[in-house]
Amino acid sequence: MNHLLESCRKAFFLGIFWVVLGVFAVTGCSKKTSNPESSVSVTAESSNSEGNSDEISSGDTVSEKRLPEENEASAEFQIISAASDEKARSGAMDVFSSQMDDAVLDEAIQKDFEAGMKNALELEKTDLEGASRAYQALTADYPNRFEPYHRLALLFEAAKDHEAAIALYEEALRMNPASAVFFNDFGWYLYSISEFERAAVMIQKALTLEAGNPKYLTNMALVSAELGRWEEAFAFFQKVPGAKSAESYSSIAAVQLKQAMNALEKEDIEAGKSKMEMAKENLKKVRSLDPELPAAAELEIWLKELDEALKKFEATDDSENFSSGESDFEEGGE
Repeated sequence: MNHLLESCRKAFFLGIFWVVLGVFAVTGCSKKTSNPESSVSVTAESSNSEGNSDEISSGDTVSEKRLPEENEASAEFQIISAASDEKARSGAMDVFSSQMDDAVLDEAIQKDFEAGMKNALELEKTDLEGASRAYQALTADYPNRFEPYHRLALLFEAAKDHEAAIALYEEALRMNPASAVFFNDFGWYLYSISEFERAAVMIQKALTLEAGNPKYLTNMALVSAELGRWEEAFAFFQKVPGAKSAESYSSIAAVQLKQAMNALEKEDIEAGKSKMEMAKENLKKVRSLDPELPAAAELEIWLKELDEALKKFEATDDSENFSSGESDFEEGGE
């Protein structure tokens, strides 16, 4: 019996041993297979959440799964960039085309304007009224161009319409304030209608733009003389290239004789006498510097005529019979 019990005990322990060994074997297998299954499960779950489970294998990682999306985003960015570049190029071409159109239009307008000015200038030779109408039409069609205003001013100046001429000169200068020619022309016109103060301002502006212009210097000297600024007048005369002192004194004497004649015509005897005395003094300077100067001889004749007329006027005391005579002397300037 003891032997039988011993055999049973051995069998029992052997059975227990194999049971335990089997449990360990099953447990080990379970642990070995749990990680891959878990990986597949997680990957499949992530894939399902992105809607791409059919395209991802059980061995894909999360970063590997996003590569196709990144490629798509990059391609989309390239498409957007290309579209932006194309839009920019298209915009640049539109701007260039617009600029070309404007240039062509400006050229056509310029040609039309030049043709109109040429036609009006030709009309000035034969039909002053027609030329005036042509310039007026140009001022209406091209209100920002100063040329027709200037030409119209000259026409109204010739027609003795002083108010219109001055208005047109001012308009031309408003549009082109850097024109020495316009300032000089306007100043000389003001000089011709005895507005000497304004004339001095305009011609001085011309000299500011073109300081050494002989015409402007001569005109400024004459205006200064009319204003009684004798030293200033002499200085401007002397600035004219090639000027001689004898000629400068002669020009001043001419202005003084003209002022003497105007004073006598207004029955201002004292003013007339004063201007005549000034002229005599300047003519003496001329003779001392250049005895052969032709202008001085003409001025002396004019002075003699004025002196005789003055004596006759004083003798008769009759201003209505006063006659100053005429002189062929021309002052110059323009």
